[in-house]
Amino acid sequence: MKNNQPLTDLEHWFSAPRLSKYSHHPDPERLYIYNARITKELLVKIGHLEVLLRNAIDRALSAVYGVDWFLSTRIPLTHQAQKSIKKARQRTHQTMTPPTLPGKIITDLSFDFW
Repeated sequence: MKNNQPLTDLEHWFSAPRLSKYSHHPDPERLYIYNARITKELLVKIGHLEVLLRNAIDRALSAVYGVDWFLSTRIPLTHQAQKSIKKARQRTHQTMTPPTLPGKIITDLSFDFW
C-alpha cells in the first residue's frame, strides 16, 4: 500500500466508504493501522473510566440508599434502567450460589445503564 497504491486490498475487506478518509495519506494502510492502535488504547482507558465511574456512583448511592440501592423504589429509575437491573440480576443469580452479592450486580450492569 505504499506510494498511493490503490486501496483495493483494504477496500475489499473494509469497504471504500470506510477507507475514503485514509485515501489522502501517502500510506493509507499505515494510517489505518495507526488509527486502529490509537482506538484500542483509548478503549482501554474508557474501560477503566467506566469502572471508576460505576464504582463511584455505587458508593454514593449505597451511602444514601443502602447496598441494594438498585432495588430502591425511592430512586426514579427509567424503565430501561429497571430492565438492565433485572437482566443483571438474572445473569448473576444463574451463575452464583449462594445468593448474589450487590457488587456482582453492579459489575454485571451494562455500560448503557451508567
